Amino acid sequence: MPPHRVCGPEDRRAAPRVSFRCDWKKAQHPVETAERPKTHRERAVRRRQRYAKSGLGGGQFGFRDDGAKIIQFVDDTNLAEHRVPRFRFGHGRALCAARRWGGFPWDPPVEGHKSEGRYLRGTLAEEIADASIDHLSDANKSLIKFHGSYEQEDRDARKARAKAGVGKAYMFMIRLKMPGGKLTADQWLALDDIADQYANGALRLTTRQSIQFHGVLKGNLKATMAGINASLVTTLGGCGDVNRNVLSCPAPLPDPTRAQMQRDCDAVAEHLAPKAGKQSYHEIWLNGEP
Repeated sequence: MPPHRVCGPEDRRAAPRVSFRCDWKKAQHPVETAERPKTHRERAVRRRQRYAKSGLGGGQFGFRDDGAKIIQFVDDTNLAEHRVPRFRFGHGRALCAARRWGGFPWDPPVEGHKSEGRYLRGTLAEEIADASIDHLSDANKSLIKFHGSYEQEDRDARKARAKAGVGKAYMFMIRLKMPGGKLTADQWLALDDIADQYANGALRLTTRQSIQFHGVLKGNLKATMAGINASLVTTLGGCGDVNRNVLSCPAPLPDPTRAQMQRDCDAVAEHLAPKAGKQSYHEIWLNGEP
């Protein structure tokens, strides 16, 4: 691997062309020197570097000149704590670039949470039953996504609560897994009652043919999940790094083509459902009942 050097303000004149973006103010990020590309292969490698740099956030990540490995421009403490920087154009493009050109030098925290989560169980059942806390630990916050929920906070109350010296107002969003957006009238009415009883009274329709509940408190989380499943709708796989939902034609017409499309949609959704979490999902939310 080529040697690193530390760039400072004087490098504006001494070495204006470097492989990666440099923070002139902090003068602490190691960078690699680079000459102007001469061959077609060198120019192709440099284009990959520019693409990867834009996707990975410039001054925090970069590639070697051979385009083979990602280098993190942070200190060892940051790396040891597995803190993932914010990506400029979203995690999706950054992860794709990382996997295409060599992978991250460490696993993101969520990967550890999944591998140590006992098939998406973690300690979710214990923390949900604990009435003394209003939010989840970092590990369980990652795992509950695969059960169809995100932990959030009331941003409208953030300023007032900060001024009063109290903590965040935690709440949860729950997303349904509805292949093709299929729902009966009775199911809609049941979900509407659940929204009035446990959420903020609204059913939010998504662009992926699903429904979301917002404003669910942790104490109401299990009852909300149980009510949703009692209406024969599930939330398993509604969030997290999964396919989330499978879309189909929304027109409720009785012709054979659309009926076949819905059957194919259901089959794809069943095939892609997180099978490792089915048992833990029923254990945590439905007391082990199928």
